[in-house]
Amino acid sequence: MQTKANAILSLILFFCFSSAANSGQIYKWVDENGKVHFGDRPNSNQSQQEVELKPLNTVGSGDSSRKTTQQKMLNSFQKRREEEAKNKQQQRQLRIANQQKCRMSKARLANIENASGVYTMGSDGKRKYYDSNKRENIVAKIKRDISRYCR
Repeated sequence: MQTKANAILSLILFFCFSSAANSGQIYKWVDENGKVHFGDRPNSNQSQQEVELKPLNTVGSGDSSRKTTQQKMLNSFQKRREEEAKNKQQQRQLRIANQQKCRMSKARLANIENASGVYTMGSDGKRKYYDSNKRENIVAKIKRDISRYCR
């Protein structure tokens, strides 16, 4: 008995809402003063025209533009993530290269400080020793490299 009452109530509600949605006609007319009027019943005193209204909310009306916008946003986010990953990889490679240069500079400084003399090999195969000014310049350059690469 309860299910029969629910079925009847559902049918009544369905017909009420479907007829309300289908019966909505709008009429437009202009009175003798030039004022525009709208109504749901035709005006017998004035000439009128029926107004066709576009539906306000339809399922799927904005789906394509929303999907397009959504896809653009997803593409933008993906591009930004890829750029961030690329930048992170470049930073990592730069950090590794700087660490290697730091170790090499520290080792070179230790060699120069522990050596009794700093020299280069000449084209004739003989050692050419640097004077103290040249040696200080080399040590200063290595220390600048250390401060640059060893952060």
